[in-house]
Amino acid sequence: MKLLCALCILACSGCLTLQVFGHASDASDQNDSTAPRKMLEKKLISSAMEILDIFDYHNQPFSEPADRRVKGFVLGYVTPWNNKGYDRAVKYAQKFTHISPVWLQVHPGEARGEDYVVKGTHDIDNGWVTRIRESNPKIKIVPRFLLEGFDGKSFQALIYDNDKAQSFAVAVAKILKENKLDGAVLEMWKPVSDDGDRKAMRQAIKTIASKLKKDGFQTVLVVPPSGGQNVAGRLRSEDFAFLADSIVAFSVMTYDHPETYSSGGPIAPLKWVSDSLESIVPAAKEKNKRKKLLLGLNHYGYDWSRPKGAEAILSSTYLEQLKKHQPVLQWDEKSGEHSYKYYNEKGIDHLVHFPTLKSVDLRIILANKLGVGIAIWDLGQGLDYFFDLL
Repeated sequence: MKLLCALCILACSGCLTLQVFGHASDASDQNDSTAPRKMLEKKLISSAMEILDIFDYHNQPFSEPADRRVKGFVLGYVTPWNNKGYDRAVKYAQKFTHISPVWLQVHPGEARGEDYVVKGTHDIDNGWVTRIRESNPKIKIVPRFLLEGFDGKSFQALIYDNDKAQSFAVAVAKILKENKLDGAVLEMWKPVSDDGDRKAMRQAIKTIASKLKKDGFQTVLVVPPSGGQNVAGRLRSEDFAFLADSIVAFSVMTYDHPETYSSGGPIAPLKWVSDSLESIVPAAKEKNKRKKLLLGLNHYGYDWSRPKGAEAILSSTYLEQLKKHQPVLQWDEKSGEHSYKYYNEKGIDHLVHFPTLKSVDLRIILANKLGVGIAIWDLGQGLDYFFDLL
């Protein structure tokens, strides 16, 4: 999810090997694929993708909106700045267990006797929530709550003062009750290096989530990826164990690999994604624990060039570039991603990574293999036929 900038850890170099592979791996992958039969018959899930196929099929339905192929927890984020996500959340509601509109921010209180203030309530769309529930009565609406305006002192007060954590939970619960929502996606896990701060932070999160649970609300916690590396700020297995009883799911931001920014590398190399998840719950046999983890799946891409670096792009820009430059899509077997190059009007070369049916399908296969759920950032960014894979 493009939730601010995910904490990144440098993985092995050489992740990007730009070369075209044939269909050698496609047959075995399709055996595990969740994709609709029509999609497989047309060989659309291929490492050797054709641009014409993208234009011909990206907005064609390959499954009924009510069909669901991914079992377990499936969370979709919806942002006000990508309005297409609102319509897709309604259309594909039965493919999701949870929808998280990105509406709300928690600020330190500005008035006496007011510890915390929730802002962004003007974005709450109760009519839209009603339409989603009409499409899927079982779905949970869990808006994201982002911490804003917190300096070091105010954040320390939140994590070290139990009364502050309780007040935080009360402020969040008040909004949820008033708008008949089902819970919260909480983005407050910070990359602290001090072990005492880390333990205080997880205790505050547990206090908040336990209070919300007591009030009948679910809590999803957003956490950074680690790539399996021992770095400060990661969610450790002991942190997961400490929080698991009060947190319904952990949304792991397994995208925005550091090489995406530094050298135009892949967005979410498969091994890095897998290592990030397995480092939190190492034992595959602990399926009841693993199912609380959500593999972060990006529906956006990056256009990288010098000196600008990586700039996020949506499907509209992606399609425009394919039409204008007609590049050759190249497959990197190691990362499990497609990319292409083009030159702009000034002769500057660009390297673009954007999800394809093949890359999305591989990550869904990985999620099924690991026994984890999926969290998509965000529903308004990608191509329509990505949702047929869910």
